[in-house]
Amino acid sequence: MQTWRLLDTPPMTAAENMAMDETLLELKGEGRSPNTIRFLQFSPRAVLVGFHQAIAEEIRTGYCRANRIDVNRRITGGGAIFFDENQLGWEVFCDKAFFNTSIPNAHLFKALCEPVVAALALLNINAEFRPRNDIEVNGRKISGTGGTEADGAFMFQGTMLVDFDADTMLRALRIPVEKLKAKEIDSVKDRVTCLKWELGDAPSLAGIKQAIKLGFEKCLDIKLELGGLTAQEQKRFEEKLTYFRSTRWVDSVKPRFQKRETVQAAYKAPAGMVRTTLVINLPQKRLKDIYITGDFLSFPGRALYDLEAELRGAPLDRDRLHGIIRNYFDQGRIIIPGLSFEDFLKPLDQCLEKVEISKYGIPLAHCNLISVANGSFEEVIRRQPSVLLLPYCAKLTECDLRYEKGCKICGEAGCSIGPAWVMGRGKEMKVISIVSFEDLWDELMRMKAAGVCAYIGCCCQPFFAKHVDDFKKSGLPGILLDIDNTTCYDLDQAKEAYAGKFDSQTKVNLELLQTVLNVTQGVAMTIARCDVLVVGAGPAGSSAALAASRRGARVLLVERRRQVGLPVQCAEYIPAMLKGQLGLGAGYVVQKIEGMRTFVPGQAVKETVAPGYVIRRELFDRTLVAAAQAAGAELRCATRATAMHPDGSVTLSPRDGPATAVRPKVIIGADGPHSTIGRQVGAVNRHLLPGVQMTLPLAAPLAYTEIYFDPEFVAGYGWLFPKGKVANIGLGMLRPTRGRPSLRKVLDGFIRRLEAEGKICGAPVAYAAGWIPAEPVRRAVYGNVLLAGDAAGQTHPITGAGIFAAVACGQMAGKWAARAAALADNDLLAQYDVQWQDLFAETQQRAYRRRVKMESEWEDFGDIIESCWVAFRKYYEDSG
Repeated sequence: MQTWRLLDTPPMTAAENMAMDETLLELKGEGRSPNTIRFLQFSPRAVLVGFHQAIAEEIRTGYCRANRIDVNRRITGGGAIFFDENQLGWEVFCDKAFFNTSIPNAHLFKALCEPVVAALALLNINAEFRPRNDIEVNGRKISGTGGTEADGAFMFQGTMLVDFDADTMLRALRIPVEKLKAKEIDSVKDRVTCLKWELGDAPSLAGIKQAIKLGFEKCLDIKLELGGLTAQEQKRFEEKLTYFRSTRWVDSVKPRFQKRETVQAAYKAPAGMVRTTLVINLPQKRLKDIYITGDFLSFPGRALYDLEAELRGAPLDRDRLHGIIRNYFDQGRIIIPGLSFEDFLKPLDQCLEKVEISKYGIPLAHCNLISVANGSFEEVIRRQPSVLLLPYCAKLTECDLRYEKGCKICGEAGCSIGPAWVMGRGKEMKVISIVSFEDLWDELMRMKAAGVCAYIGCCCQPFFAKHVDDFKKSGLPGILLDIDNTTCYDLDQAKEAYAGKFDSQTKVNLELLQTVLNVTQGVAMTIARCDVLVVGAGPAGSSAALAASRRGARVLLVERRRQVGLPVQCAEYIPAMLKGQLGLGAGYVVQKIEGMRTFVPGQAVKETVAPGYVIRRELFDRTLVAAAQAAGAELRCATRATAMHPDGSVTLSPRDGPATAVRPKVIIGADGPHSTIGRQVGAVNRHLLPGVQMTLPLAAPLAYTEIYFDPEFVAGYGWLFPKGKVANIGLGMLRPTRGRPSLRKVLDGFIRRLEAEGKICGAPVAYAAGWIPAEPVRRAVYGNVLLAGDAAGQTHPITGAGIFAAVACGQMAGKWAARAAALADNDLLAQYDVQWQDLFAETQQRAYRRRVKMESEWEDFGDIIESCWVAFRKYYEDSG
């Protein structure tokens, strides 16, 4: 029997607990820490997101600030959790060899949950393990678990809900309950329980800890002895604490990198209402979470939760999701009196249709307000809806035509019917005011008899949910748009509204109506096709477009800016060999550079031969784009690629026009460090440095670029790049932490220094700022998507130089994209990863190792700088 340490740490802040977790896991993985069971508590209370989650997407930060709730991030994956002072955490740090496995699996999760199940039994609670990694009591979760690994060690952790403030949890976390009614919020709360709820009173903390201790000793056949931190653990913990308190850690995953959306639909069956809420990862086309609620009876009680668990993580594929639900019912794992699996498929299909609508450039928040009858959204718009149906309840209550079918379009303030009427007439539609359900049915029948192909209607979603079968029964394809404000259903006046006697006012959602009317008028009626879509007309994108076009591919190049190359966000230096390789003239060159001078405090100036050119970057970019156009590429400026869709199409949203769609064979994302295309496929630059730059007059001509290191330029450097009579003066460094001056202030000080040295004079003539990728990506190919340039993190992690790599990698991407498109073989795209990494991987990996060293050891500035800058021999010789 092995002896393990029992580490009972006192209540700590979220940052302290996270720093402790990483400390214990690292040292256990290094073999310098004993196998350990740890108890942890939080004070103050905290919300914790999973390692891969974005704070802004998971947490209501404003509520947390106002209520003094800590916000932090776990080192383990999984979802966001609320951890108040009444909850107890338990953790396992142990050798992988103890469980005779190197990969976490279902068997391991069960083995690590069984001790807590046993502990609950000692507390007279009958709990059980439910795959993949939860502990539940009668279908209600009492302990959520998760884990991670490092070298030869596992870390497994869980929570024991002692008492539980469900209302605060719902307000602190961005659970999509804002879409749910009050009784459905109670249904969400029913997913969890706690010791107090199960026992009527919470046991003492000491008693709970003793039960968990006995559970682990029994199930793992170990002996636990109380112990404290080792000196090495304490030292590393203290070293890590500052980082885990920093925004660099807490905000290390940005919302723009992980898009999460919610859609909801409902179906009113004779036996009850079924409402489905999907939380989706739109770029990855996966179901992140699902809530199925309603007023029906379900047997056994936990079966619905088990069904939700099976659906989570599944791809947004209709047949796949249908199969899971159908099999669940067919196998008799759930019985719901009066309802069949088809009743659950109907709201699910409505949700999936809402997701599909987004491919037309309509934001998903708007898609969630759209319902469709008798066909898909695309099928309806292709029929060119010719009738607009508007609800009488959106007329002013004092309007003399409120209960009539017409409208005077009087322009009265507060009325949305008049503007909606004008919109419909402007699209040459027949506009009708509906005054009761019978009137609606009569109009639908008249429209059908008159040969109307399709219509658009405005009604509240509860009305549509109740009458979805009636809309279907009419046989007319229609698009139904939700209306704003309190409806008859919210006021419990559905009977009055049904009879045309509802005396409160609603509003037509005019923005939503205008968006859909625009689409129906041909905005997305056809989907253009091309071989290669290139997003971003910088050096990488334009080089890719040029290479692909020269190989006969039909190329569409889109650029979000109105003018290619502007604004300039670059120091504007290129190596001499790049100019010769391009063979596109020299109209963009401003001056020749002979080499580089490096300035380090206390050292002689280091002069390095580095021939190159300082260019006008906007002319350089335009030269490449012009060559691509001459080779056959089509350019669209002021156009964003806003969404990628399951059918392979991409929504293009011009700044000054309606959205369109294109279906390329291959997509090249060359749209910068915050790449939209990269985000869509789940590839992001997680390590970015901010850069700022001013262009000022030079006091005298220079033939060398100048690089300046200073302790104040934390893990970065300043630069002076001569450009004829002016110079680009810039600074790239770690984002300043609290208490440090801003980048702009540091740059101002740098400029004053150069002025004092007599190198520059006069007022700034330009200013630029941007982000510099500082970590190489592992791969740049995702299905039929290639990433190039800053979008792929192909910038040098130390120097920040990116133009040469962008052009070279763009050329490779364009070449392989054209080949794959011509041969209809996307497997060829993998060669792009092989080729660009063969050329750049060794250089980038060395540079990234130097960057890590620079950032972690900057306090030893004088000792490390020669190991961390390309002008010094030590940079290439050090093995680290």
